[in-house]
Amino acid sequence: IGQNDTLICKGDRLYLEAYASPAGDYRWSTGEWGNELEVTEAGTYIVAVDGICGFMTDSVKIQVQDCNCRPFTPNAFTPNGDGLNDQFGVLLDCFPRDMRFSVYNRFGQLVFIGYKPENKWDGTFNGQPCDVGTYFYQLQYTTPDGESLYYKGDLTLLR
Repeated sequence: IGQNDTLICKGDRLYLEAYASPAGDYRWSTGEWGNELEVTEAGTYIVAVDGICGFMTDSVKIQVQDCNCRPFTPNAFTPNGDGLNDQFGVLLDCFPRDMRFSVYNRFGQLVFIGYKPENKWDGTFNGQPCDVGTYFYQLQYTTPDGESLYYKGDLTLLR
């Protein structure tokens, strides 16, 4: 297959093409025949070629992500150590190029900053539990296709 493992955006199409010399009968793991295959979904695609030189196979792994990359942030969390909803963070269905996620208290003081989607606020500041109440967040990031986005909102810390 003339394609390395790759990542495509949801809704995009990728055309895989297999080559064998001399040519033979091409069969894909999807059940389709021929040396070309249109791909729109994640998966491992295998092609088998049966020719005069024997039987050969090759494969490629395709991953799909939502390049629109819109965030989800809950509006409350309970950092009480019960293992449920103990951290506040942003959920993204993509891998942003750059990201800055900051949380502020009601006085505008920065209490948390993260630079990756896996960075989550545990409800503390300088090692001490923060007060119950309303906090504010800002999220800035660049999507995989280069779009710069900015979101802000509020959340409630409950104990």
